[in-house]
Amino acid sequence: MAFVLAAILAGYPAISPAAESRTLQLPRAAAPGEEVWLTVSVGPLPRGTQIRILTEDGRELAGPSVGPSLQQGSVSSIVPLPQSAIANGRVTLQVEIEEPGKPSRSPRSGEIVVELRYVPVSR
Repeated sequence: MAFVLAAILAGYPAISPAAESRTLQLPRAAAPGEEVWLTVSVGPLPRGTQIRILTEDGRELAGPSVGPSLQQGSVSSIVPLPQSAIANGRVTLQVEIEEPGKPSRSPRSGEIVVELRYVPVSR
């Protein structure tokens, strides 16, 4: 409940209580010239489904929407992660699925896999 209240007060979109909280541990700190992003893999879901991923402070990350291709297989997207979302070597995310015409819900087993990924960046 504190997460939802913090999201409202911060002006970020609130996520439903049905969202699943996931904490990912970084195996190491990002090296110079690297940032930590997310790889989001989505399994078969109905067309028009939206995937919502929010940081612990309520910032909504770009999440994939489901088109016809996901009714049969899976797809992966690389999603930028605000470096402010990393605290004490961990990233805590809220994940939910919004299927057309249905209430938001947490993902079922195998529907969404979120993994950390190190990407090279130039500054």
